[in-house]
Amino acid sequence: MTQSGVTSRQLIVILGLVIVGVLAAGGWFYRAQEQHLRRNAESYLGVIAQLKVDEITRWRSERLGDAAVLVGDSFFAHTVARWMANPQAGNADNILTRFRSLRTYYGYSDVRLVDAEGKALLSLSSHRVRRTLRVRVDGEEMQVVKDACRERRALLSDLHSGVETSAPHVAAVAPLFAGVGGRPVGAVVLISNAEDFLYPLVQSWPTLSRSAETLLVRKDGDSVLFLNDLRHRKNTALKLHIPLTRKDVPAVMAVLGRKGVVEGTDYRGVKVLSVLRRVPESPWFIVAKMDVSESLAVWRVRSVTIVLVLVLLILAAVTVAAAVWQQNAKAHYKALLYAETARRKAEERHRITLMSLGDGVITTDTEGRVELLNPVAETLTGWSQNDARGQPLEEVFHIVNEGTRQPVESPVRRVLREGLIVGLAKHTVLLARDGAEIPIADSGAPIRDGQGEITGVVLVFRDQAAERAAQQALVDSETRYRRLFESAQDGILILDTKTGMIVDANPFLIEMLSFSHEQFLGKKVWELGSFGDLIANQEKFLELQRQGYVRYEDLALETADGRRIDVEFVSNVYSVDHTPVIQCNIRDITDRKRAEAALRVKDDALRSMTEQLWQAAKLASVGELAASIAHELNNPLTTVTLRLESLLDDLPPDTPDRESLAVIDRQVSRMGNLVANLLQFSRRSGTRISSVNLPQEVDKTMELLQGHLRRGSIEVVRDFAEELPFIPADREQLRQVFLNLFTNACDAMPEGGTLTVRASVEAGESASDPGIRASHLALQIEVSDTGEGIPPEILPDVMEPFLTTKPEGKGTGLGLAICHRIVEEHGGAIQLESEQGRGTTVRIVLPVGNGGNGEALGEDGARE
Repeated sequence: MTQSGVTSRQLIVILGLVIVGVLAAGGWFYRAQEQHLRRNAESYLGVIAQLKVDEITRWRSERLGDAAVLVGDSFFAHTVARWMANPQAGNADNILTRFRSLRTYYGYSDVRLVDAEGKALLSLSSHRVRRTLRVRVDGEEMQVVKDACRERRALLSDLHSGVETSAPHVAAVAPLFAGVGGRPVGAVVLISNAEDFLYPLVQSWPTLSRSAETLLVRKDGDSVLFLNDLRHRKNTALKLHIPLTRKDVPAVMAVLGRKGVVEGTDYRGVKVLSVLRRVPESPWFIVAKMDVSESLAVWRVRSVTIVLVLVLLILAAVTVAAAVWQQNAKAHYKALLYAETARRKAEERHRITLMSLGDGVITTDTEGRVELLNPVAETLTGWSQNDARGQPLEEVFHIVNEGTRQPVESPVRRVLREGLIVGLAKHTVLLARDGAEIPIADSGAPIRDGQGEITGVVLVFRDQAAERAAQQALVDSETRYRRLFESAQDGILILDTKTGMIVDANPFLIEMLSFSHEQFLGKKVWELGSFGDLIANQEKFLELQRQGYVRYEDLALETADGRRIDVEFVSNVYSVDHTPVIQCNIRDITDRKRAEAALRVKDDALRSMTEQLWQAAKLASVGELAASIAHELNNPLTTVTLRLESLLDDLPPDTPDRESLAVIDRQVSRMGNLVANLLQFSRRSGTRISSVNLPQEVDKTMELLQGHLRRGSIEVVRDFAEELPFIPADREQLRQVFLNLFTNACDAMPEGGTLTVRASVEAGESASDPGIRASHLALQIEVSDTGEGIPPEILPDVMEPFLTTKPEGKGTGLGLAICHRIVEEHGGAIQLESEQGRGTTVRIVLPVGNGGNGEALGEDGARE
């Protein structure tokens, strides 16, 4: 009953702990779920708010960018200045045409021209001259015009309602100046209606929601002004003010400097969860909000579910406890029966175990008299169990020292005296009953009762004859191995498998690497400089442990005296006394490697000469063929061109046949370009070397392509090192190279992209071209695009003549071939790298000249 009572109390305690644990876990889960849902709602609002801020920032930057383009257009400023000086000169149409282009392509609702004081002169909404213009400029825009003229840069007005219309809008002001550093002559005002882009962007919401909305606000005196119409209150844009004293309103919090996630009361007086963000470089703030009741609606359902689950878990724990309670009593009585049965079985099992051991076992009482001999002990001593029982141990277990033949003290006496486990000394011999001598090893231990008192001694011993024979065989084997190890003509290292520690090194390896034997022993193999790269990393060592074999066909080692030798390295794992060890065989192959290297050098030289001869022959054939074809085609094309010009002059402008002749004229012009490229490729004209300023030549070439770059939405990035030296080059040929490369880059970016031109000075030894000597400087030019890239299968042959990746009719396949020829004629090199989908980079390396000092050259190549 006492045992049953203790078990019952334990069960009650466990049940209480389970209930407390369920409640604690449920409370934690309840709180974690609430925080998780709140974080999700906050993250959701934060993403939307940041998206709105990014879009508004980009929209403002685009407006300012359009205005900045006009500020930098000196030709347009000159046109405006001429018209303002003489309004009757007829330049107004040109200005209005530019204004209409801005409205059509950039979505402005109106474009106006004002003088430096903000007075309207021209407008798309009313393009009369200044005395009869019907457009008035509001005070906000006039102030921005004055500020822009004073600061000499494009400015953006705040969101406001104009004089002519009540529609909210933003004005981008581009001041115009009479020449570089001149006085302001006026400004162009680009009007963006907020209802066209800004309001739809702010008011949109990516998912269905009954309460979510985005607010655009700014500080206005001692209140916050709402800049857009609200979802729950109409006609509020630029009209609704809330005083700054209402600090529980998220919009007020935003203009007062708060940001991030807040809770508050919105303009309706409803509790909302909001995320506040500031629009960079503007007085505006974004408030993305949602009613608290909507954002946490899912939580109310989950909270009820969590409570129900907790109740069910507690009921289940109580049910299980009741069932265990009932089983407890039955189990108690069964346990008593099983314990008694187990005790008897254990005693029998221990007796059988002693009798089955492979070692001899003798047990005695506290007087040292024999109680039990197992079969092995009977065999070794020559005594049977019946004969030995009750005899003194010294009669049955007679042992002497193998060397002195003196009796050895009985281990039982020592155990009874010391109360500890004891062992026999080495070289002990058992004298059997029949006179046989058996070398043995044994130990004795006390037998104790439940109170720890010694009730007897157990003696365990074994025959060591087989062990001694095995030990002698091992000694003989090690002697033979040592002779082979020390006489081997390859270097040998022995390593510990687990640690990589060097166990031994043979004399041949010591002589090969000039290390002493002591420098090898006790160190890990990667601690020696010569072997640092062999199995120094853990991955290689693990591979050796796992596979048992690692081979290096060609490795370089450094000897102790600094000599470099080539070796063949083989590592194997094998067992010694059932213990794995690593043997590393190292063979010197330095002489063989030198012979192989000399053979490879001769083979590479022969192959290089063959390829150069083949390339030269191929290009010569292509050049001759190109020149022949070009000369044969030039005369017929000239005749056709003259006849087409005559026919076009004779035809009236509105005749239908004129378009067909124009198509023929364009195709003939295309054939003429092809013939010109063929002639340029085949011709080896003399070069006019002069001192060339690379950045200046790049800029001049870019000017030729300015319209093409602008139409293709291609951004040009120049990255030139400071103080680039002049280079000796043919100016026209260099421009031809840049023109071909820039045109190819533009064609590779039909959807727009970035064209990057980099230039830097490199020493000959670090330049991309190995042919430039290390003592000279080289100018390295890189032209990179973000276009479609070149397929890898044709990349190696892309500079071959007539190979092109452009559509039919757009390329001749001679551009890169001409660039390659021009660069090589200047003593430089051209390389091309490309990755499909990411773009292409063309790298040109040109020698600066002797010393790279940029010494000036005349147009005829003479030094100045």
